[in-house]
Amino acid sequence: MGATKDWVMQVEESRREEWIRERLSSPDLEEDSEEWQLLEQDYDDYQDFLSDMAMEAYEDEKWLKQHPHTEIHNVAINLLEQIKEEGKQSTSEVFIKMKIAYIVTIMESCLSEMIKSIALSHNRYVENAIKNINELKAKNVPLSELINKESNANKYVQEYLSDILYHRIPLVLEIYKAVLQPKQYQRFPLKDINALMRLRHDIVHRNGKTTDGKTHTFNSTSLDSAFKVVEEFITQMRNMISDAVEHHENEQIVRDLDDKF
Repeated sequence: MGATKDWVMQVEESRREEWIRERLSSPDLEEDSEEWQLLEQDYDDYQDFLSDMAMEAYEDEKWLKQHPHTEIHNVAINLLEQIKEEGKQSTSEVFIKMKIAYIVTIMESCLSEMIKSIALSHNRYVENAIKNINELKAKNVPLSELINKESNANKYVQEYLSDILYHRIPLVLEIYKAVLQPKQYQRFPLKDINALMRLRHDIVHRNGKTTDGKTHTFNSTSLDSAFKVVEEFITQMRNMISDAVEHHENEQIVRDLDDKF
């Protein structure tokens, strides 16, 4: 092991010298010259910078693995921004109806992918789902499937979460709370998101009319409003996940410290 370490140090010193000599104003300058020492300091600073960048990239990757929902949320927000920009180019009622319906589709996809990704990120969320969702808690499983208990548990949880209708907001909230088990649930107003779900239902099933035959008004304001409501709602749901994950990670750190001492 010592020989390998010495070899690595020799290679590093060779690289440092080569880098410095390439930048010297004269090939006759040696290590005791002021220019050499300045370049040597520049090299070390550059290597520290590269090391810091690599560590930052590693930490970012690690964070994303622990918080995959944030990337899913970002993708959804970007899609919503595209729709908002497209909406400025057309005031057609048909176009606006289609876009409002599509905004809700983006919301449903985002809500679905965020909670499924979290369930995959740690066994605690699979266990929470099985313990707290009645349909999973009461599920009958053939004994033959218990041979690979963990992977089957993940499979059943993922299948259940995939089948949820994510425009059913009260159900979605209950599922999120069941899986996440947040330390405390911060209530937020649902009036606007529920109204948007009714509007989307009227668009899809009655071409923009209410059950009593009244026609909704569709204009750029309607589209902007739908965008704002969905953006706020999926951001609140993302924050619910982030708060729960942070709480559980802090709890794990405390448990690990207790185990050491």
